[in-house]
Amino acid sequence: MQKKTIDHVLRHTWQSVAKMYNEEAGKYNSTMAVGFALLSIDPKKGTPSTSLGPKMGMEATSLSRTLRSMEDKNLISRKPHPVDGRSVLIHLTNLGRTQRAASKVAVMKFNEKILGEIGKESLDNFHFVIDKINKMNLSEEHLLIQKAARDFAQNELKPGVIDRDSNSLYPEKEVKRMAELGFLGMTVSQKYGGGGMDTLSYSIAVEEISKIDNSCSVILSAHNSLACWGIEEYGNENQKNKYLRTLASGETIGAFCLSEPESGSDATQQKTTALDKGGYYLLNGTKNWITNGKKAGIYVVIAQTNPKKNHKGINAFIVEAGSKGLSTGVKEDKLGIRSSDTSSVMFQDVVVPKENRLGPDGFGFKYAMKTLEGGRIGIASQALGIAAGAFELSLEYSKQRKTFGKFISEHQAIAFKLADMATDIEAARLLVQKSAYEKDNHDSCGLSSSMAKLFASEMAMKHTVEAVQIHGGYGFVKEYHVERLMRDAKITQIYEGTSEIQKIIISRSILKK
Repeated sequence: MQKKTIDHVLRHTWQSVAKMYNEEAGKYNSTMAVGFALLSIDPKKGTPSTSLGPKMGMEATSLSRTLRSMEDKNLISRKPHPVDGRSVLIHLTNLGRTQRAASKVAVMKFNEKILGEIGKESLDNFHFVIDKINKMNLSEEHLLIQKAARDFAQNELKPGVIDRDSNSLYPEKEVKRMAELGFLGMTVSQKYGGGGMDTLSYSIAVEEISKIDNSCSVILSAHNSLACWGIEEYGNENQKNKYLRTLASGETIGAFCLSEPESGSDATQQKTTALDKGGYYLLNGTKNWITNGKKAGIYVVIAQTNPKKNHKGINAFIVEAGSKGLSTGVKEDKLGIRSSDTSSVMFQDVVVPKENRLGPDGFGFKYAMKTLEGGRIGIASQALGIAAGAFELSLEYSKQRKTFGKFISEHQAIAFKLADMATDIEAARLLVQKSAYEKDNHDSCGLSSSMAKLFASEMAMKHTVEAVQIHGGYGFVKEYHVERLMRDAKITQIYEGTSEIQKIIISRSILKK
């Protein structure tokens, strides 16, 4: 880069860039304005003369002292610029997720501004780099959530999980405990009594609980992502105040009713009808495979109101349990997630008030698709947790079991299985985190959540089978847990969009580009 170009860039003041950064940071509720800088310094003295970056929440009367302090706290690192010896790149380290999100947007805005003034070629040569932003490091808050979820799963879910699975016993006490710990309202805004946590926090909790009990994790997932999220995102203020508070506290469990006996993957073919009767809708039809079907206090129901409009005639409704004409079928006897409540829900001339329709008329299909986009992050997190749980059990077992005079982990055949498991789990986790990041930043997460669910569910099925193999005969009995995880893994390839449907979504998306 030419010297005059650098000087031109450096004439942008600290204050102007700080203002731009802080405006963007405010959109993400950033609580600490730590960002980025390119400094023109004296290489011998190491003192800055000009800076590009935010004010870091303080008056920059001594920038040099500020930077040294930040380095001591491991908030930043700095190194010589590869092109110009007078410039030093400041790199972000150990920032919370909101700070990384805000910094990323600010950098993009800043680069756009510079691009318009010095041209693309100069910008390319400028090497304005922040190499820590895309690192999906967990913040202190996320680590606390992870520990709380893991402790709950290991100490409170694990002791009775085999009995609940064997006898298809609904985890009544455990669900109440999840409510007490705040897991059932973790994604609901604090305004409505929830935890106001991000999607990554929710994903972390689902993963940790899924390592032990996938009946509890699917109850948590369906409640948060399928029931609560849609009401908060698309409901009006009256609907939110009336329903979200009891959902967030766990006093009420939510269910999402989309699948039907003749409509699973093809959600446009809704046979359940909601006839407009003027002041109310009259709801008739049957929904299948409904998680929390018998236990729910609130159902979000997708139904056809105008068949002539096809999917544009579909609407979403909030239906309260106990409504006259609403009934549930027997609890399904399933291969996996056996203690969770899965049943059919039937509607016979159920009166639904007009004010219980979610969104404008004809919005139901889009409502369902947007809800499922985020819901797939929960199922991908569940599949990730299943695989991670099987891996942890297999790793521990391989270090205890001996054959031919040595631990089986020392046999290459077993070691390679463990290596494959660890690699795929890490890859799945990054896919899940990426989709969670996009959802939290209001980017389209349809493609990334489909990729995450497809990859995580396929690898969960593959590696739980391998976990049973590593355990040998012990893996075939319930006491060692891995056979249950193998049975639980299968459903992740099916619900909230089969693997085949995910491939359709992914292929259509990439072929449009």
